[in-house]
Amino acid sequence: MSIDDYDYPDYGEIEADIIEKGIRDVSEENVRAYLGSYGDAISLRIKGCLAEGRELLRDSHFGPAVTLAATGTEITLGFLVLRPLMQGAFLSEEWADILTRRVIAGRFTEDGKLIPRVAAQWGIDLGKLCLTDGKNLWETITKEL
Repeated sequence: MSIDDYDYPDYGEIEADIIEKGIRDVSEENVRAYLGSYGDAISLRIKGCLAEGRELLRDSHFGPAVTLAATGTEITLGFLVLRPLMQGAFLSEEWADILTRRVIAGRFTEDGKLIPRVAAQWGIDLGKLCLTDGKNLWETITKEL
């Protein structure tokens, strides 16, 4: 009998059920605790990226300036938006950390589908948010960034 002959549970389905439960059990207290603990340090890092990017732009170092702007955007989305929402939705820090890392680490196409669902639990419709130039925020993030 080979290992393929055994009936193993579908862990993807189990994981999906855990994620669904987490989305339903949103906790504002966890979001406040996360931002209270890490918000200032994250903001300083973002400001540093943007300040250095402006200097590089002023000195005509366009590639590194764009890289720092993208890094600041990634930190903002990952650690001031996504991570606090995940922290609130998934009551354990471990779950929030795993999901945030998966989304940030390049599995965005697959795992990025969770972000609009989690945001919707907070009353945020990512499909309706627009940038100052009128472009849709979520489409810009998913298709251009």
